[in-house]
Amino acid sequence: MLKLLFLFVFQFHNVFASEGNNYLAWARSTAEALQIQSYDKTSGLYDKTWWNSANGVTAIADLAALSPPFLDTAKTIIETTFANAPTHSKYNQHGTWLDGFYDDEGWWALAWIQAYDVTQNETYLQTAETIFDDMTTGWPTVCGAGLWWDKKKSYISSISNELFLSVAAHLANRVSSKKSHYIDWAQKEWQWFQRVGVIDKQGLIHDGVNKRTCKSNHRTTFTYNQGVILGGLVELEKATGDQSLIMTAQSIADAVLTSKKLIQGGILIEPGQNKKPNQPTSTSQFKGIYMRNLQRLQRRAPKDVYQFFIMWNAESAWKKAREKDTNLISSYWLEPFNSKGANLGSQVSGLDLFNAAAGVSQIQTMTR
Repeated sequence: MLKLLFLFVFQFHNVFASEGNNYLAWARSTAEALQIQSYDKTSGLYDKTWWNSANGVTAIADLAALSPPFLDTAKTIIETTFANAPTHSKYNQHGTWLDGFYDDEGWWALAWIQAYDVTQNETYLQTAETIFDDMTTGWPTVCGAGLWWDKKKSYISSISNELFLSVAAHLANRVSSKKSHYIDWAQKEWQWFQRVGVIDKQGLIHDGVNKRTCKSNHRTTFTYNQGVILGGLVELEKATGDQSLIMTAQSIADAVLTSKKLIQGGILIEPGQNKKPNQPTSTSQFKGIYMRNLQRLQRRAPKDVYQFFIMWNAESAWKKAREKDTNLISSYWLEPFNSKGANLGSQVSGLDLFNAAAGVSQIQTMTR
């Protein structure tokens, strides 16, 4: 770990000597390209997607939190999506934010919580509460606890359970009249999540739970599974004061930074991306989600190595994976822009990454 830290420190100082802090400008350029390329004002959706659109709204709201001049633009996007999306998607229950998958609902709940944070519009927070209420109907699974991935009860995914924890913990910190209710749900989820063993000996989270054994299925350790839990544990620590949650979050983040499956040349990759660099929209979304949540851990409990890691990835993505004429970002941050790897997921992921770099660059923790 120390060897990795020294590498990032060395690279970090070279980065700042040549570039300075341009991350907010990069984020704004990436957001502008995202709106031009993918956003449909009539539907309020990005490329007619559902859960990916929720992440797009979250990234836009995150940028508004970091850059006040962007707030009016963000409000317009948020208001348009809120008004139009429920009646223009084939994936949801018409007119609502609910559908057949609890992870989709979790993404939208987090989007409206972030929209509330930057606008203070109570309607968005109430919407998140309504969504969470529906998510609770997916509890318990055949394992006696935990949340189903879908309403057909076909699979128990890690991501649906991480989102459930994160939404509950976020609401605990924002709805004072129901704080204990949301803490209870988050703690119940976290106790079960640890018990079923989806966090392996290396500290990485696998994709889900075997319905027959009620133990980890040892499937792929996607980056977003390592990320959502970080934001959830940060929020739960804020709500309860339990510092062990931060220590656990840091152990998961450290496991990512030392994983040969998820790191190549100091850059975050999806499992197998070194062999298949061009990712589809769904998986190309994952790395940005990890960076978004690593930033939240870093801002709550700063460690130099997280800051250096986020910035180093941002530098690589901007210099290598960006098409200069359009500011589109492809999914493999290690190599030059490739249109085959550029899609909605990679663009939102790039925005998440630059937002994260802008966020952590505001924290002066460097040892000089």
